[in-house]
Amino acid sequence: MESKTTPAPTPVPTPAEKKDGPVVHTLADIETTPLSRLIRRIPVYRRTSTKQQLGTYISKVLKHDIRETLVTALSWDAELARAEAERERLEKEQKEREEKLKEEQERAAKAAREAEEARKKAEEQKQRKGGKREEPEEKKEKVEEEKKEAPKPPPVSPPKITRGIELESYLSLLSGVFLMDLKEYPKAHEVISDLIAKIGRLPVNKRHDLLEVQAQAYFFLSRIFELIGSLSANRPLFLDAYRVACLHRDELGQVTLINILLRSWMLDNQNRDAIIFAEKTHFPASAPPAQQARHLYYLGRLFALQSDYQHASTSLQLALNKSPVSARGFRLATHKLLCLVELLLGDIPQRQVFRQKGLKPYFELARAVREGRLASFKRVMDDYEKAFEHDEVLNLVIRLRHNAIREGVVQATINHETGFLHALPQEDLYQTFAPEQMMHKRITQCIEARTDLLKSLRYLGVRDRDEEDEQARKEREELEQEVAHLDDFDGDMDEPM
Repeated sequence: MESKTTPAPTPVPTPAEKKDGPVVHTLADIETTPLSRLIRRIPVYRRTSTKQQLGTYISKVLKHDIRETLVTALSWDAELARAEAERERLEKEQKEREEKLKEEQERAAKAAREAEEARKKAEEQKQRKGGKREEPEEKKEKVEEEKKEAPKPPPVSPPKITRGIELESYLSLLSGVFLMDLKEYPKAHEVISDLIAKIGRLPVNKRHDLLEVQAQAYFFLSRIFELIGSLSANRPLFLDAYRVACLHRDELGQVTLINILLRSWMLDNQNRDAIIFAEKTHFPASAPPAQQARHLYYLGRLFALQSDYQHASTSLQLALNKSPVSARGFRLATHKLLCLVELLLGDIPQRQVFRQKGLKPYFELARAVREGRLASFKRVMDDYEKAFEHDEVLNLVIRLRHNAIREGVVQATINHETGFLHALPQEDLYQTFAPEQMMHKRITQCIEARTDLLKSLRYLGVRDRDEEDEQARKEREELEQEVAHLDDFDGDMDEPM
């Protein structure tokens, strides 16, 4: 007798879901969605309501040791029991169908043999009686009629899970992310490390389909090491992985590991080593825009720390252009650093930049620099010193105090005899080469953007073009709806974008 399974409880929708509709995807969607889109849904699946729905599904697909780890951490005992009962029921039904199909095939073969023997006996009796032999065409018609009368085997439904190692690897990655969110770092490290080792043991032709999963696994593994304070100790692991990615021409793995290594050196204040590594390595031009934005942000930060403010400004501007609009935390961190770089260059950022939430300390700092009053600058430093220290830009703010006048924020001469500051007449900006240089800079950015777009073009056939455009539009709208419900991540950039 088949055991009945109790359906999983429906999660209570959040206010955002009630307003804009649910964003939780069904399990059938996971089985049929391409792997690249599943990777982009990881931030959506990290929500609490989605975790509860995916608990049963993950328990059903993954191996026993990983299931026990998830059950212990996420308290999915009831879901696991129902999943095990459902799996046993499906296996029993599949076995019964196979046995029934085998019996029907045997009966059909036995009936065909008996019919053939009866036909041969009838022909022999007619020959003995002097009757006429049947023509070949009549024999064929009788055989076809007998085949039609034979019972047909019932169609066997395919198993529910058909994605194999691809789906299992993705759910292993998702399990590690869930454990990391629950601060179960040792268990998350075990799950993701096993996933990386499993992908590494696959043949090269099968490993190609899992390169994106492997790159994401390395990113979350580095995040786990960073949270437990052992990222620098495990840097040789990522260096070896980068060497293997270069040998296998895994460009997605290369860009991910380059950013991981740059971040590890920057967290240890080994900026010189990071710059040497960035100069010696080749960052692939076909990297995803999000990875390019992250790489440009790291370069801009390194250039700023090395007092190369012009290159730092260019890198940070490109990082803003390439970063997705939904990455609000990343864009906010980039704006903060860019404001300081512009102040160090002697420029005042535009007022509309400071309308974003979280830029009030930098607005006060820019106003103090513009006024040129040391007392105001000192007051801003005392009020927002903790904020600057949290953003890891305190050394640049201190450098701004010493470099502001020398970089041309105030054009004046000091009369030491009489003890006053004599302001020089302001120069007409349009009589200098500054407008030409700014125009050249913007034209260069437009040309680079056009070049990147041309490289990313994918030409479709004439027949599939309309269908593909409609599908791409639906996917884009769906992803925009998903991203609208995501929470902002902070300056440490917890998300892989």
